[in-house]
Order: sequence, then C-alpha cells, then structure tokens
Amino acid sequence: MDKTNLFKAVGFALILTMVCLDVTAAVVTPEMAVNRVKFIRENNEVVMFSYALVNQVETDSFACDLTGLPSESWLHDNSPKWLVFADERPNQRWAHPCKYYYVPAVVDDTTNISIVTLNGQLPPQNYDDFMSDFSEEFIGAPQIISSYPSFISWVDSLEVTTNEENFNPDKTFVLILGGGFSKTTNIPAYWNDCSYFYNVMRVKYKIPKDNISVFFGTGGTLGYEPLYDVETFTTWKAQLSLDSDSISDINGSYSISNIINQLNGYRQRDPSSGQGFGDDCNLVVFVSSHGKLLLNNESSLITMETINRKGYLSSSMLKNALDSIPSKNQIIFIDACNSGQFAEGLNAPGRVILTACQANENSFGPMNMSIPIEEQFNYFAHKWTNAVRGKNYYNESVNADIDGNGYITMYESFNYALGNNFEIDEDSIYLSQMHPRYISNPDWLGKDLAFDHVTDSVTLYIRDNLADIGTEFNNTTTKHWDSPD
Repeated sequence: MDKTNLFKAVGFALILTMVCLDVTAAVVTPEMAVNRVKFIRENNEVVMFSYALVNQVETDSFACDLTGLPSESWLHDNSPKWLVFADERPNQRWAHPCKYYYVPAVVDDTTNISIVTLNGQLPPQNYDDFMSDFSEEFIGAPQIISSYPSFISWVDSLEVTTNEENFNPDKTFVLILGGGFSKTTNIPAYWNDCSYFYNVMRVKYKIPKDNISVFFGTGGTLGYEPLYDVETFTTWKAQLSLDSDSISDINGSYSISNIINQLNGYRQRDPSSGQGFGDDCNLVVFVSSHGKLLLNNESSLITMETINRKGYLSSSMLKNALDSIPSKNQIIFIDACNSGQFAEGLNAPGRVILTACQANENSFGPMNMSIPIEEQFNYFAHKWTNAVRGKNYYNESVNADIDGNGYITMYESFNYALGNNFEIDEDSIYLSQMHPRYISNPDWLGKDLAFDHVTDSVTLYIRDNLADIGTEFNNTTTKHWDSPD
C-alpha cells in the first residue's frame, strides 16, 4: 500500500474511531464537503473542484494566504479534515486565483458544518493526490496512453540555413528548462514548446547535441515523461528522445539544484584543450513552465523538487548564477506566468531578455482543448520559435527578418512574436491580457544578435543625426554611409 492510500485508510479509521468514542459525532463525506463549498460560493462560474483528506493546513505561504487563519481547534490539530481545492481558472497556467476550503471530517451536526476559506495562487504541495481522488471519483481511473506524437516531421522539414561567415555553432550552448511542478501540472504545451525549440536549435542552427542540456518535469525517471491532459485526466507517455533518434535528450528533472548545477558547470573549462564553455561562447536559456510573483515582487519559476513538492527559482537566484558565467552574450527567453520582472531582475551587460508577459500577468496557451495534443503550445513561445525558425507549425514560411540581412535578430523575433500573438480569435480575451517584455543591454545588442550571427564588441557608432550620441547603430536614416559630421 502506497503512502497516499495508507494515509487515507488511517484517516478514515480515525474518523470512525472518533465517531465511536462520541455518539453525538457525525461523519462528513467528501460529497457533503464539496456541496458545502458550492453552497457558499453561490454562483455558476466554471470552477474545477478536487479534494483530499488531510490532517493539517497547507504550509506553503506562496501557494495560499495564511494570514488571519482562524483559531478553531479542528483547523490546527491533527484531526482529519477535508481540503476542497477550487481551481478558479481551469486549463490556465499557474499561478492564478484559486481557493482552499477546509471542512472538518467529523462534526456534531451535519446541518451546521464549519468551513474556512483561504485565497490562493497555487495548488497544494500534494496536488497529484487531489487530482487522483477527483478523477477516480467522478471520471474513473485515469487513462495512460503510451504513444505521444513525435516531432520527427519537424526535424525533416526544417530549413537548414545559417549565416556561416559569422557563426560557429560549437560556441553556442543551450539550456532548455520546462515542465510542471507536479505530474498533474506537467502539461503537453510545455513539452511541445521545449521539443520544438530543441529541434530548431539542432537542425536549423546546427548546435551540437552535446551543447544542449534539457531539464524537464520528472526528468524521465519512469523511462518516459508523463504529460497530463487536464481536460480528459489522461496521462501521455512521451519518449525521452526529442529528435527521435532513440537516445534520451533529457538530462534530469526540472529542479532548482539541477538548474543551478548546470549553470555553474558553464564556468568550468579545460584550459589545456580549450574545450567547453568559455568567454568566447554564447549561452541561450529557454524556459517554458509555470511561474509565480513572490512576496518580494520577484518573478520566479515554479520547479519540481520532488513529485509532490514544488520549489521557487527567483530572479535573484537565477541572476547570481548567470552573472558568474564568463560568456560573450546571453539570450534568456522565459514563457511563464508573472515572468515580467525577470526582464529587470536579470538585466546585465551582454544579455538580452524576453518574457511572455508582465510581472502581474498570466501567460496563456490554447483554452480550446479540442486542439490536437501535439498542437498545444504556449502562445508567445510558439510564435517566437516560429520567428527564429522562419516557418510555422504547418511549415508555412514566416518572415521576421525585417531588414533582410539574412539573419533574424532577437529584436526582430520579439517584434514578430509580439505582432503575431493575437491571431486566434476565440482566445483573444486571454491574449489581450499578455504584454510581452524585451530588454537588451546594451540597446544595440538585441538588434544585431541572432542565433547564427555573433555580434562584435562595439562601444561607439558613427552618428546618423545631430542628437545621436553614438551608442547604437544607424536607425533614423536609410543612408547608412552619410553622417551629419
């Protein structure tokens, strides 16, 4: 018997014991607890309820607001209690509004059941247990499907074009991070984003396989990566080879320790061979995951420390690791809720940062779950990857190369994604709430830096107007050879 079922068994036994010792006591069933919650909500909004028997309240202050917690003894002791969790925005990415409802499992009078409500932004630590209870109770045992769609068709169809004169793929290193903070928040969109970007880096830009590290979800410890469909309560098994060569491309789970260790590893180089990462190399960090604005107003990535315990990788933690890496340039792309503060938080010379939304906004993917599982992406990550690829999911050409110089800069790709982020009418209400961010330090860097074009170090440009102080290249005239001097 696993720990979850053991606790349930012990919990129900304790309930029965309490009732036997007190003839006036009555058992509150999960149905009664959920109905009590529905009664006090008094509205018909779309909410997903799930529940579990617990013996203590949630202790994660980032997940729910614990201030002003009532002093009722049943809430603070180890007596069994129902936690009815209400997801107020089903199918949206975390973090977003939710509520924790606590109901005693044993009461004196079932016509007068106490209830305590806490506002939250994230599900509880053991959310997988909740979803298991819910799906088995109302849907039946969750289905596990073994075959997840492959991305080999994208690999075959990608254009292999790079600016060879000013690009050495051996000098570019890519770190891909993504997934959920539990098995039931490990959704296909994150896997699709990361897989798509991985293949664009490998095939279009010829980045060596050994230069790409991927930390995703559970890390494939089961021999596959479980991807959870929140619409059907189905778990898909994704193969661990992102380019379909039967060799796993997953380096480990999406945990803080794995991420920081990998970033610290970029500081190490064999001085005798000159191999590995160095100050003549570019670092690309691509993230597609859940995010949360912390109490100190820092953006954070919500990681999977264990299957049932989440972690928070803050912008200051990430910046400390990035700042210690001796690199030529760094490109940081983050598609996560509340990711906007990463723009300021990670800002440093030689760095371009792109985020999917502002610090107080959510990042969105399709709300229409009738879309095939392999076509579910997060909007901004998908549009941006299309831009740097030069094609969309359907292999139709897209042109983000505004100046026609043969390579797509970070500035150009951002503007393409920004302008093509509102094309799905049925989801426009959600997309209008996303305002992606871009910061380049210095300003000219992102306008010249591309995956296949490494910029030269420039400190002064010929000015193109009288007010120009020479800190960026010509951007006010088409006469590139003419200067007011």
